[in-house]
Amino acid sequence: MEGAVELAEEVFHVPVRLGIPQGVTGLGDVVRNPMNATGVGLLLFARAQFAEGLNLASGQKASLTEAFAQSGTCPDNASAESVGIPVSTDITGNYVQSVTVGGTADVSGNCTITALFKSTGVSTGLAGQSVTLTMGNADKGSVTWRCTSSANQRYLPQSCESQA
Repeated sequence: MEGAVELAEEVFHVPVRLGIPQGVTGLGDVVRNPMNATGVGLLLFARAQFAEGLNLASGQKASLTEAFAQSGTCPDNASAESVGIPVSTDITGNYVQSVTVGGTADVSGNCTITALFKSTGVSTGLAGQSVTLTMGNADKGSVTWRCTSSANQRYLPQSCESQA
């Protein structure tokens, strides 16, 4: 919109710049249109919050994998520290309430790591939702992790499936 920057600077008496969404693919010119900057920014902010949960959960993979390899069972940190993994309520972040390790072991693994998002102070679409990493393929010598989440698909990376 021609003249918008100058008008805003005159009204607010501060430097103003026109925001153009970046870091989003698809829909080309529609997404990069300044009128969509706020919506795109909010979506990117929610994805950054989701990434915190995924990162905190991923941080438990090595300890869980080692414990499973040694005992064939899944450690459980729901109520107390387990094999070097802190109690679930001690693994927190700005947007994550807890990270729980558990599951019912089978030959392929099946141990889980679940990050629970806080119910307040987080994007509405993530509030009270979770992201779960499930161990697999342990019997084949190369552990894999499956990512699922109860959050809306639009907040998830491509590597994570929605349970919603």
